[in-house]
Amino acid sequence: MTKDQACTLVAMALRALAALRPQEGRPDPADTGVVSAARIHEVTEVSMNGADTVGTWWTVTLRLPPRPYDVEVRIDKSDGRASEVRKIHKPFVEPRN
Repeated sequence: MTKDQACTLVAMALRALAALRPQEGRPDPADTGVVSAARIHEVTEVSMNGADTVGTWWTVTLRLPPRPYDVEVRIDKSDGRASEVRKIHKPFVEPRN
């Protein structure tokens, strides 16, 4: 993936997050202001026999250091649309002494 392609996917993810309507249990659109980094993964789902591709997409994880969660945006490769925006809760880690 080129840097331009990665930047395009991250921009799409940020726009999808910003377009959310505030709702209990969903990411806050204002979280766009605290994104510190992004991680992109390509995912391919295949049938149980491995012969057919069921779907392909990218997941863009937006890192939110001050929040107890990060945000994951699923972007379908077939049409380039953000189809899901959700919280990904971070594991609780005991502070070291």
